[in-house]
Amino acid sequence: MGKTTTGQLDFTALNGKKTTAVFDEPQVSSDGGVLLLREVDRHTGLMDRLAAVITDQRRSSHVAHQVAELLRQRTCQISCGYEDADDCDHLRADPALKTAVGRDPLTAHDLGSQPTMTRLENAVNTRDLLRLG
Repeated sequence: MGKTTTGQLDFTALNGKKTTAVFDEPQVSSDGGVLLLREVDRHTGLMDRLAAVITDQRRSSHVAHQVAELLRQRTCQISCGYEDADDCDHLRADPALKTAVGRDPLTAHDLGSQPTMTRLENAVNTRDLLRLG
């Protein structure tokens, strides 16, 4: 057999921590592509712009997940083929998804659950949809 080369891909740091994709680690996420989506969002600011036009009626003292984070989570999940909100419960601790959303994969709280995501989806009204368009 020929020589095996293991590649490495560096991403933008998260909270001052280096983010690198390596392809020979024993403990991995199968959804590393979300880090590429994070880079695109970081450069375009799309999720922040979309979140800015959605009316957030929640009491700020009870908010654990910002609208932009939930949009990033949902967009990344759908892009990876997880189209059901039920998938949020299984993926909320995934290190690659947490990094893509902007949360530290080791120390930050988990991402939004299925009920949280469903509440967001049901809270968007017609006016919000027009502004999103």
